[in-house]
Amino acid sequence: MARASIRTWLSLDRWAQIVGGISPLHFNQLYLQSMPTCGSVWFQWEWQASDQVSREEIAQSIQIAELMISGEVGYNLMPDWISNEEGSPPRFMSPELPYLPTYTAAGRPKTLEVQKAYYIQGGRRAVTAITLNVAVTTHDLDSDGWSETCRSSVVTTVDPTEIGVFFPGHLGETEYEIRPTKVTGTSPNYTIEFKRWLMVKQAPLERISPAPLDATVATNFETVVDVYRVWTDPSHQAELIYSADSMGTFDISDGALEGIDPRLGVVSYVPGTWDPTTSAFLSNCSESRDPDRLKLNYLSGYRLNGLWKLDPFWERAITYFSLAFLSRPVCDCSNVSDFVDHWVEDLGEIIPQQKSFQLPYEMVKNPFGTKRGAIFAWNCCHQNGRKITR
Repeated sequence: MARASIRTWLSLDRWAQIVGGISPLHFNQLYLQSMPTCGSVWFQWEWQASDQVSREEIAQSIQIAELMISGEVGYNLMPDWISNEEGSPPRFMSPELPYLPTYTAAGRPKTLEVQKAYYIQGGRRAVTAITLNVAVTTHDLDSDGWSETCRSSVVTTVDPTEIGVFFPGHLGETEYEIRPTKVTGTSPNYTIEFKRWLMVKQAPLERISPAPLDATVATNFETVVDVYRVWTDPSHQAELIYSADSMGTFDISDGALEGIDPRLGVVSYVPGTWDPTTSAFLSNCSESRDPDRLKLNYLSGYRLNGLWKLDPFWERAITYFSLAFLSRPVCDCSNVSDFVDHWVEDLGEIIPQQKSFQLPYEMVKNPFGTKRGAIFAWNCCHQNGRKITR
């Protein structure tokens, strides 16, 4: 799998697919003697091939593009967890009016706006092992002589949207998740399918002197995967922090969150204690005043038709924009380099006796920049009703 130490919403393999012209085998440092050679294989780190961009550099560029787009539209581009977000309780009550702490005079929970819209639920990311060391079988579905499809079977009653597949021995860490995968079947019998080039062992990719890996050698691939349930643990949703005295010590109480206007990210918060028996918060108001500050944990993000995946609309915006942050050649192939050159062309640059572009004034001052991919991403943020109005 094209893996990086930086977690991105857009997988590296999907990025390569959108750029086009990049062999998925070459992108994952593999080669086949029977496959026509186009360009060279890709490596993990920039110091392994100084004349070509690395997968780590691509991940950095993707993350920059994702954060800039997400910051502009006001929400995660796909569901993701926010941890320890600092919040300030609203203080709109007249102090002389009697009221319960964290409640309004009408007896309703006070609300605040979290940093990311499209709120889903309160809680932290959690992983629970379903089955470890699940065997992987390979299949040549297109009869081209190389078995490129991997399948694993798992028995579980977990919602299929919560099934995550990981490299073995990494305890479900996000950077070792195998993406993309396809889960089919009905409870409790599911089949997980993914491409074999996502199963390349990680050790050969980290070598000081790396080399292309023969895709016909079975020892270059993992033979098992770990299957985890990736879910939201609701027992840690909010911390209500009270300044106790002038010495700077604090009292901390747990609390629960509830979406009031999820699309705009408006939530209510109330003090409570998590009861593992009933899987619910029990009211517990130990303080007679509002907290001085809050720490929030929640899941939020845009869901394409209710699914846990990145909208292709944003996949292309991220890909085109990310190219602007690459400072070294992407690939030797002319079709790939032509594609990259198109999206990194600076439309605000005027070159004497060559060509110039007439940009609207709002594009000249575009905070994303004046490269073609940056302008495309900016337009995506402000078209099709995608931007959150707060």
